[in-house]
Amino acid sequence: MRVQMSLSSLSQIILKKKKENHFQNEGASITYGYITGNAIKNIFKHDINKIDWLHVKTCKLKVENEISEDKEFSTILNLENSVLEKITELQIFFKGYFGANRIHRAFAVKLALKANYMEENGINIFKEDYA
Repeated sequence: MRVQMSLSSLSQIILKKKKENHFQNEGASITYGYITGNAIKNIFKHDINKIDWLHVKTCKLKVENEISEDKEFSTILNLENSVLEKITELQIFFKGYFGANRIHRAFAVKLALKANYMEENGINIFKEDYA
C-alpha cells in the first residue's frame, strides 16, 4: 500500500545511508519503503517492551550532525499491510509509553528506523534489565 508521510530529517538521513550502503554492498538499489519495512520487522523480532524507547528517542547519533536544519521531507512509502499494522501497533504502544494523546505515524517510523540503525551499529537499545 502506498502511504504518504512527512518524515523528519533524521529519518531521511538514515534512509539515505541505508540505501547507499545497500547499493555499495549489493550493487542493487532499494526503496525507502523496503528499508522502512525491514526496520519495522527487525524491531518486532524483539519484545518491544524490552527496548528503552526513551533512550532511543534522546540518544544523539553521529549522523545527526549532518542535519543542517530540522525540516520534514514528504515521501511516499510503498509498505506491506503487515508493516502498516505494526506501525499502528507502535503508535498505540508509544501513546502509553510516552503518555501522549496522539502519536503520529511518522514519529513511530522515525523511532523504529533509529532503533534499528542503533542496533545495527552496535548501540544498545535495550533496558538494562534485558541487555
